[in-house]
Amino acid sequence: MPKDWDDERVKINEIVKRYYPRELLPSEGASALDGESVRALLRRFVDEANGDLDRLGDERRLYLLEDIQIDEPRFQSRNDISGEAVETYAQNYENGADMPPVDIALLDDGRLYLIDGFHRCRARMRMGAAWGFIDAVLHKNLSEADARFFSIKENMKNGLPLRSRRDREKAFAIYVETGRCRYPNGMLKSYREIAEELTFLGKDTARRYMSSLFPEIARQLSNRYGEPEAGPLEDSSSKTERPEKSAAPALLKSLKRTGERAAAIATDESALLYERQLLALLNASRARWRRGVIETADYEGIPGKD
Repeated sequence: MPKDWDDERVKINEIVKRYYPRELLPSEGASALDGESVRALLRRFVDEANGDLDRLGDERRLYLLEDIQIDEPRFQSRNDISGEAVETYAQNYENGADMPPVDIALLDDGRLYLIDGFHRCRARMRMGAAWGFIDAVLHKNLSEADARFFSIKENMKNGLPLRSRRDREKAFAIYVETGRCRYPNGMLKSYREIAEELTFLGKDTARRYMSSLFPEIARQLSNRYGEPEAGPLEDSSSKTERPEKSAAPALLKSLKRTGERAAAIATDESALLYERQLLALLNASRARWRRGVIETADYEGIPGKD
């Protein structure tokens, strides 16, 4: 964000206030206008406002949302949109707060694509047709691969963190699919170099993702750098749930003798469930590191299932 962002943002807000059609204000009965009338007024407004921005030498322009292609599967670096973030951003827009412009790219098919700012665009859409515009920075010389990776770079700098594993996997997949895991000469980067670029994961996680999602590239990395291949990632849809909070942990911790612990597990359903969940978590960890699974019969106190 430029140092003079606040001053520049005032110009954008002033331009919007100067040119926004009074006919679209709620106090002027905007709800009675049909869709075509709203669209025509917004196009005139956008053209007039962009004339001022052009004279100011500002890189930003106003665009109608309907002119921007929102292709989340291709260009969004995460799987899911945060409803909470959308709600917060919508409130910010409605209150006239400073919001950074989104980024769009003009690709080879001649259409404009959103490449960063998906939550901001959703927030603008929530505000209704009369506010169906947004300020954006246009990138004209990006390839599709550059455009796909753009959102990941921006998220690593100042976007919402990629908290879920599904989001991190998707971002990692885009990184590999767009060729960022290779140098310009085609040579593969090491897992250490990949992790330095993708700051949301470590070297070992990068190895596991590569082995699971791109096994052929993982084999090439193993041959080139002697990097061991990792076991496959477990299916996130069947991920083991952590034990729910209950009195069972305190109960079991207080029982020092194996016989007393086994008796408590055999007679207390919550203690039995808790201990089975702990065993499942332990086995998930052992499987990830290719260690043998512990059978129920080998685990202290847990009777076999009926």
